[in-house]
Amino acid sequence: MSLVTITVPTANCQVKFELQGVPQGSTAMGPNNVQAPVLAYMVPINIIPGSPIICEGEVLGNDLITVNDVHGITYYLITVTDVVTQETISQGFYDITGNIVDLDTWPQISAGPTPEQTTPVVLVPAPLTVNDLGLVGWMAVDSDNLYVCIGINMWKKIPLSSF
Repeated sequence: MSLVTITVPTANCQVKFELQGVPQGSTAMGPNNVQAPVLAYMVPINIIPGSPIICEGEVLGNDLITVNDVHGITYYLITVTDVVTQETISQGFYDITGNIVDLDTWPQISAGPTPEQTTPVVLVPAPLTVNDLGLVGWMAVDSDNLYVCIGINMWKKIPLSSF
């Protein structure tokens, strides 16, 4: 599980997590071969006048979800809605990994990443191994190499040189 937090503009907000990236006819599985939840919701936990309004809750991290025994193909569509006006305040695609995720600073991924789809470039920290978590369109750079994710959890590196 990942503890997820996000600051919302009003106490009337609801944060909805919808699991995406699961091919039709497949089932997303969590640890211990338990079906992964498709929907999760969070509501504000602290409503103190003058303080930021925080939503906090736990969701199953994408790094713990498998589809057909493959990690890394799922992601969440996260929508913040004002429950009074039904207005969508914000919406984005996120890969939730790690123990604590702050959506105010966590990078979004491109809309609807799938292996068959061309996606915009997303700059992420450099992978440590050739099969670290990654989606098509992710790139990274360090002082020696440029890294390009060419498939789900499949990285290539290009050495950098002076010119």
